[in-house]
Amino acid sequence: MLLYRRRKAVNPVTVMDRALLKIYGQTDLSTVYCEANGVEASGASATVGVASRIFRSGNWIEHNIQSTDTQVAGGWRAEMTPANLNVPFTGQQAKVIVPRTPYVFGICTRLISWSMTGQDTAIFQFHNGGGDGDGAGANSSSLNLSLVSNQWQIMTRADSALVTGASSERLLVNYLAGITSDVDDYWYGEACFDWHVGGLGYHKWWRNGLQIVDDHGANSFNDSLWKFLKVGLYQWDAWSGNTTRTFRHKGFFLFPKTVGVTPNSLYQYMKSIV
Repeated sequence: MLLYRRRKAVNPVTVMDRALLKIYGQTDLSTVYCEANGVEASGASATVGVASRIFRSGNWIEHNIQSTDTQVAGGWRAEMTPANLNVPFTGQQAKVIVPRTPYVFGICTRLISWSMTGQDTAIFQFHNGGGDGDGAGANSSSLNLSLVSNQWQIMTRADSALVTGASSERLLVNYLAGITSDVDDYWYGEACFDWHVGGLGYHKWWRNGLQIVDDHGANSFNDSLWKFLKVGLYQWDAWSGNTTRTFRHKGFFLFPKTVGVTPNSLYQYMKSIV
């Protein structure tokens, strides 16, 4: 009789050099692209630094937006992405997410004295890159964690049209839950992106040790050639309420599933960062 042993999950520390993305408090912010207070710049430029919108705080990275900020591309932003994403296939392959390939992801969030009603604010986005026609849908996220009227929301969008417009064939709110300020929330899971109906698309999410989403279905756009992660604050509705909004994250990570990192092993690793 043959006995099979379950493969042991790999500690993310041992394969950190194989992470596609690893940004946490000790990260040199010159390796990322920042959008904040009217400034778009590769790295933590002097203008972004003076604006004090994206900066390191110990092992945390803090983002804040204020009602008086100069908007970037029609919204109040304090966001970061990997740098040089406009050249995805000229030496930047490690920075992008390839369709129909499974990944493990995670982020720890903390909302600082948060109070908001009525506005939507994106926090953690699997953002689409350009494609044929570069339609409006191709430049938005097909999977995101956001804040909607004082609730956490996970939402999926997908479209099989070759040139995607602003609408989506599939729009699904996977999760809604109330927010709590000044606490750590661990969000982690795995995802594979595919616009085909009946294809390989799926995403699974856990929050603080409990599974909250298990969705199998289309979750991308036909005219999206690649994806990347955007993290931070992006509010596009008219401003109301408190004049400053602050969000911190204790790292966000992305691994190819093939390296052996599991959602739970990444969760345990993120909790070890203090």
